Amino acid sequence: MATIKQKQKIGALEVENWNLKHPVGTQVKLKKDDGTEQITRTRSEAYMCSAGVPVCFFEDVSGYYLLDRAEAL
Repeated sequence: MATIKQKQKIGALEVENWNLKHPVGTQVKLKKDDGTEQITRTRSEAYMCSAGVPVCFFEDVSGYYLLDRAEAL
């Protein structure tokens, strides 16, 4: 099982990789908390939130979502 530091390092690499491949404005399919899916676009770069997990903001969506809930289209 990965330590917290290892998880944070993995998350930082996920953020870096996402941002290299997907500029702000990338169209994505986002899985929301209620299980529905929404086609939207990123409105920020991905980053590590204060909880230490990769997240991103999306157009027409309140708050940020975990990066692993977004699939670039």
